[in-house]
Amino acid sequence: MRNASGPRSRATLAHLAGARIRTLRLERGWSEEHLATLVRLPSSLIRDYEDGRNLPRTYTLYQLSQVFGTRIGSFLGEPEQLSHPDLSRLAVRLSRLDSGSRRAILEFLQAFTSGLESLSLAMEREQDRDL
Repeated sequence: MRNASGPRSRATLAHLAGARIRTLRLERGWSEEHLATLVRLPSSLIRDYEDGRNLPRTYTLYQLSQVFGTRIGSFLGEPEQLSHPDLSRLAVRLSRLDSGSRRAILEFLQAFTSGLESLSLAMEREQDRDL
């Protein structure tokens, strides 16, 4: 996986995966022990993943993606993609707007995503510096 500044380090990927695992687990109200049972791993390993001390293996990422109903790439910093029905609904709503409003929304989204990318890169550099 590459980003604007080049390949991500193993430590950065471990932190990204761990943060995503913790977020998804907490959103569901699950304990580390419950998640560990679902993927048949020791809870201490789940804790190591969430703390960014260990990067899950490919098969473990697959198991986690199945349990959480997400894509493997989401654990490694890839954004979740909108489903086709979501895109269709947005397209219909945007098509009803006048061209000036559509242009303003597009400019806002471009500025917003650019800001998110800059923030993400800064956070990655900070994490790498801390390690």
